[in-house]
Amino acid sequence: MFKKLLKFKNIVQNIHNIIEYDIEPYRKILEKIRAIKLESVSDIRLKEMSQELMNRA
Repeated sequence: MFKKLLKFKNIVQNIHNIIEYDIEPYRKILEKIRAIKLESVSDIRLKEMSQELMNRA
């Protein structure tokens, strides 16, 4: 019985470690993305930007 409880406890602790609670960095990234105003960029330029990002990755 204790082995099952310990296994369950470990699973719950691992789930807790996976969950991200501080989403502020993601909000900042989203603000940067929105600031680019992609709707005003031409399709050709979007393709170029995409290729540049793939090259950097």
